[in-house]
Amino acid sequence: MPLIGGGGAGNTAGSNPTGTSSGLNYIGDHAYCSSGEVGTNSSYEELLSFTTASNSYIVAQFTFAGATVDGSPGSGLISNFKVQINGETICQVNSAVGQGSRQQSTDVIPILLPPASKVVVTNESTATGKTVQCIVTGRVY
Repeated sequence: MPLIGGGGAGNTAGSNPTGTSSGLNYIGDHAYCSSGEVGTNSSYEELLSFTTASNSYIVAQFTFAGATVDGSPGSGLISNFKVQINGETICQVNSAVGQGSRQQSTDVIPILLPPASKVVVTNESTATGKTVQCIVTGRVY
């Protein structure tokens, strides 16, 4: 049980726990978030949505991953990941995974995140029943 005022485990009511979350987590001069695995459904899906702190910018790396999981013939996956900052598309990454069981594609893109900016990451896939994810890690200045 966490102790208010110090000691014990973190994550008292209203705090931002560490772990998978679509919100941006700050630890010292680093920031991160992860969408976790998200199943595809052949339409745009929001993977992450967060607002950066108003007093700093982040030099971030966005890692996009897509995977086939069913192994059935013709089970390739093409994903279109999109990053928007304050409503403007600043990056699109097309990722393709071939046929076969448990194959994965990973793309890493560096992006500067300005202070007090709304960041939204979406994905549009060509197939259902596959998984995609986005992980953001960065240094805060």
